Amino acid sequence: MRTLDGDLVASVGLSAPATLKGGDAAFGAGPRGQGLFLNGQQHLDAGDVGKFSYFDDFTVSAWIKPEEPLSGGIASRTSDDAYADGWTFQIEDGHLQVNLVKRWLDDSIRVETESTVVPGRWQHVAMTYDGSRTAKGIVVTIDGQPQSLVVHYDFLNQDFANKEPLRLGSTGSQHPLKGGLADVQIYRRALSVDDLAILAVKENVSAIAALPRSERTSAQALKMRAAFLAIGADATLQAADDRRARAAANLQQFFEKSIPTSMVMVDQRDPRQTTVLLRGAYDHPGETVTAGIPAAPFRCDAKFENRRISQNERIWVATTSNKSVYAKV
Repeated sequence: MRTLDGDLVASVGLSAPATLKGGDAAFGAGPRGQGLFLNGQQHLDAGDVGKFSYFDDFTVSAWIKPEEPLSGGIASRTSDDAYADGWTFQIEDGHLQVNLVKRWLDDSIRVETESTVVPGRWQHVAMTYDGSRTAKGIVVTIDGQPQSLVVHYDFLNQDFANKEPLRLGSTGSQHPLKGGLADVQIYRRALSVDDLAILAVKENVSAIAALPRSERTSAQALKMRAAFLAIGADATLQAADDRRARAAANLQQFFEKSIPTSMVMVDQRDPRQTTVLLRGAYDHPGETVTAGIPAAPFRCDAKFENRRISQNERIWVATTSNKSVYAKV
């Protein structure tokens, strides 16, 4: 975690400070304490942190105060190469965007929020990935609220880990963010939606405790509960909560790993129009064709003609009136 509260030293997990590229550091008022303000030509090199694989679940969380043009990296491990692999969490034309890339176009995931961030205001943003290699395994939040996502690419089949450093405030080194950045946190697990809501609460526990319970937001109440379980509850209650959390995780793993994948197919009520494809001119469809059972070397009952055979009608295949081998394709 790098709070960026007046310095570039990591608060948890790292002892070495990050290196600011592109000029001197400028600090100003942040969401709590101070934040780092980037001029649109700077980024932080945070070293060998956040090296994730496509089977790893992880979370990126940060407070941002973006300025126009509302594009630039928040956190990333990728290069500037056109064929670069890696991961990025960034702003693109105001939308939060997540990219997990081995090879663009045919081996990558890209999702972005339908909503946009607000310029000139501190807001909490986060993304999680559950290691499923699918777009549905990504969650993006703004101020603790899960966002609707637009899926651009959704086919990831290879590892996207690379040797690039973790960069804060840029994707690669040529897509810098302009604006404030504070309290950047990287987790080696996918945090829950409740966890993300807690991270988005600016007030500390003491300030929340001073509020009447009726005036606390749901996220503030979650933060108070988490604080109580961490430092106020006795060992028995803490152990019970740990068992509850493990049981929930085991149930999720059961659904994901124990139940096999099944494919169920049904016929369309209104079949699509089908045409002959002309060699070398696939953008100019040929003659329209319809479904049917070949007239030679046999004929079937009239009720089966010109359509696929349904589950209930497959008994015809084994009747004495069918003198040929029939395959449903």
